[in-house]
Amino acid sequence: GYVASFAGFLPVQKPRIAILVSVWHPRRGQYGGTVAAPVFREIARDCVEYLRIPPDMPGDQRDGARPNGAAPASND
Repeated sequence: GYVASFAGFLPVQKPRIAILVSVWHPRRGQYGGTVAAPVFREIARDCVEYLRIPPDMPGDQRDGARPNGAAPASND
C-alpha cells in the first residue's frame, strides 16, 4: 500500500513548529499534497491559535484561513 506524507513548519520567518503528517493506506488518492496536506493545515491552524503565533503577513488568507477566526459557514 501507499503512505501519503506532508511535512512543513511555521511560521516561515521564525519557525516554532514542525509538523509531519503520514497517512498509511489512504483511501482517496495517494499523494501527500491531496491526502495529508489538508490534515497538516488543520493541525497548523490549531497550533497557531493555541500558541498565539502571529502571522508572518497579517491579513494574508492564502491558506484558506477564516477572517478574524470566524466559524465556517454552515450548509443549511
